[in-house]
Amino acid sequence: MPLKKRLAFAAGLAGVLVMAGLWMTTIRTPSSAPWQTSRGGFISLSISPAVGSAAVGLTDLLKQRRTKRDFTPGCWITFEEMNGLLWAAQGITSPDGFRTAPSAGALYPLELVIMSGNIGSLTPGLYRYHPGENRLSPGVAGDLRGPVAEAAYGQSWMAECAAVIVVCGVVDRVSRKYGSRGERYTLIEAGHAGQNIMLMAAALGLKCGIVGAFDDERLHHLLGLAPDERAITLFPIGR
Repeated sequence: MPLKKRLAFAAGLAGVLVMAGLWMTTIRTPSSAPWQTSRGGFISLSISPAVGSAAVGLTDLLKQRRTKRDFTPGCWITFEEMNGLLWAAQGITSPDGFRTAPSAGALYPLELVIMSGNIGSLTPGLYRYHPGENRLSPGVAGDLRGPVAEAAYGQSWMAECAAVIVVCGVVDRVSRKYGSRGERYTLIEAGHAGQNIMLMAAALGLKCGIVGAFDDERLHHLLGLAPDERAITLFPIGR
């Protein structure tokens, strides 16, 4: 192979390797978050989550979807139901790694944090969802529904839910490619994931609220979010 072609090939290969390294970096879990194996290791989820009545037609689900704030005190949801909600939000749907919600450039800036209060056999505390490995990693233990309700400017109804799904975003994953529009694309994707959560909740016969009013600093501290991560929306779930 002529020297000129060899140099061009080497340059192209280097570019591919750089992009691959960047891709691996952009989808990692925020490094400073207190997760992984602090409370007994990872918790595996079902690849095909049981979703009960989810075979209901999309038109019917769209009609059924409502924002609910009247949870039954002490209500529970099952582990399988939470599995279905998480899969609906960010589950992997193809060997290529594509997910249930569209993402600009397939860069996937969203992170899901689950606040467990009454979820089947799942110990109360914080958990992070890992779509690629289809599992949860535990974080801080303890029931944080009350403190989070206070961080949401005293919305006491939130403390009656069974669990809260927090949709977070790492804008830098998208802005590296799309510049200042990265923030917009992250918020758009959070909307897609949130609608999926609410539609799956309707399919499962669960009540689902949505909260965007909260004290950022207090909530980020409670959740132990990394500096480059921000909470976008809270979805209290219950019956």
